[in-house]
Amino acid sequence: MPSTFTDNTGIEKIGDGQKSGLWGQTTNLNFDIVDRALNGSVDVALSGTTHTLTTSDGVLSDGQFAVLTFTGSPSGTNTVTIEPATAQKLYFVRNTTAQTVVLEQGSGANVSVPAGTSKVVYSNGGGAGAAVFDITNTLSGNLTGDVTGNVTGNVTGNVTGNVTGNVTGDLSGNSGTTTKLATARALTIGGTARNFDGTAAVTWSIADIDAQLNALAALATNGLITRTAANTIAARTFVGTANQIQVSNGDGVSGNPTVSAVVADKATAEAGTDNTRLMTPLRAAQTARRFGNPAGTIIFHAADTAPAGYLKANGAAVSRATYADLFAAIGTTFGSGNGSTTFNLPDLRGEFPRGWDDGRGVDSGRMFGSSQLDQMQRITGLAEANRGIIRADQSFRSSGAFSWTSTSFGNGMPQTQSGTRRALSFNSANSPNARVSSTTSGETRSRNVALLACIKF
Repeated sequence: MPSTFTDNTGIEKIGDGQKSGLWGQTTNLNFDIVDRALNGSVDVALSGTTHTLTTSDGVLSDGQFAVLTFTGSPSGTNTVTIEPATAQKLYFVRNTTAQTVVLEQGSGANVSVPAGTSKVVYSNGGGAGAAVFDITNTLSGNLTGDVTGNVTGNVTGNVTGNVTGNVTGDLSGNSGTTTKLATARALTIGGTARNFDGTAAVTWSIADIDAQLNALAALATNGLITRTAANTIAARTFVGTANQIQVSNGDGVSGNPTVSAVVADKATAEAGTDNTRLMTPLRAAQTARRFGNPAGTIIFHAADTAPAGYLKANGAAVSRATYADLFAAIGTTFGSGNGSTTFNLPDLRGEFPRGWDDGRGVDSGRMFGSSQLDQMQRITGLAEANRGIIRADQSFRSSGAFSWTSTSFGNGMPQTQSGTRRALSFNSANSPNARVSSTTSGETRSRNVALLACIKF
């Protein structure tokens, strides 16, 4: 008959005629398994969120130990599965990790061992539906000795010794006649105090709280209740401010009171006459636009960067969406940008702005926003000679930029009389409409100062 193994610890039961020459080795291994099951302790290092605790037949394994100390650094709640599902196991469990350890065997109940706690558990070996139970959860009997830590649950029986700490829940039974609180405490209800040290009962009469109840019963007004003085109760209501703060359900009868601010609308903000309403950032911006320079306004700025709210008037293509107000004001007058999402600013760099003629006739034929090259008026004059003969002793007419002068005799001029000659002079400054300087340049310009042209967006 072949060998078999025990269901719960995997001890080998040697069959008749089996293990010839190996009885000593097999028996020693069985004793090791028994030793683990009776008194053995093992550290089980956990990681991740799952672990399998196995009891193997005829082989030393962690599942054979009686005491399990879970160590390691699991990443979250770690589920430990006891295998095989048919093994009935009793474990003393310590959880030294920072995570909860859940012991399970099959689809039945499981036991959670919080971080830093210990429990005694057993598994019923019920196969696919196997369950794990917490024995320490329902211990009954006498407890003798010191208990350090929290006790959660009901304690039935006598407690002999000192209790240090807080007691939450009901206490029933009598304290020893010679036992009392180390320091007496006062219990106060309705302004009436009773001294309490545990040696006698503490009682109150209805008179102790009667004044408070009478004040509450006499309150006939709906609203929020407040204590205004000793034994005095009054109702209060949230009240708003006209045109500033609105309050709904201020007395709290129909639910929680709600408070909201009264905000100026666009028309009220732009009118600028109501000093009782609040302004949102949007309304403030709308008001600034209403009373400030409108989009498209040109200014000259005494700095080399544009001020807030302005762009350099440098002909750049800018976004139609970002500068929607400016686009609405000037459109594509100075260029259509990329034709869909951008438009061009006017380019006033190095230019003199001129008022649009707009039908006056001073600068007729000009389109709004068009450019114009530099230009100078005509220079005119008149010089007269008698049949082409110029004599020093004769006078001839001249006007405008031309004039006659008498000079000493010199080479290159036709001789008219000994030692003298008549010369024709040209000076554009003498022309009636001329406004020119003694210097030359690539343009006709006036005296000027260079400033930064900017446009409001």
